[in-house]
Amino acid sequence: MKVLLLEDSEQRHAWFKERFKDIDITDVPAEAIELLKKNSYDLICLDHDLEWSHYLTDCQCKESTGLAVAKWLGENPDNNPKAKILIHSCNGPGSIRMQESLNRPCTRIPFSYLIDIVGLTRLLKLVDWWDK
Repeated sequence: MKVLLLEDSEQRHAWFKERFKDIDITDVPAEAIELLKKNSYDLICLDHDLEWSHYLTDCQCKESTGLAVAKWLGENPDNNPKAKILIHSCNGPGSIRMQESLNRPCTRIPFSYLIDIVGLTRLLKLVDWWDK
């Protein structure tokens, strides 16, 4: 399974690296878009808040958050059309904006829930729910 992770936390990078062997990781939305242009992914994991300032406000900064990638994917439906998309942000309003921008199925879940409860087996079932 090839995975793209857009995430700013080194701890979360490590969590994903332990579970997925073929993974590209970045914390820069423009780099994530370039990776999407060049690669085919099975799973795309997007965080909303990628800078400390995002945690202090309900930032709608399109270029510096995961919203930029979600919007790009929504505007480019032929890019990675079969990929499962997981929005793993704890920012509820931001993750809703991301989901609305995608114009395709995705799963939204707070990252803390993903670590504490779901685990790898349940994660794979979660991102696969719309195929059943």
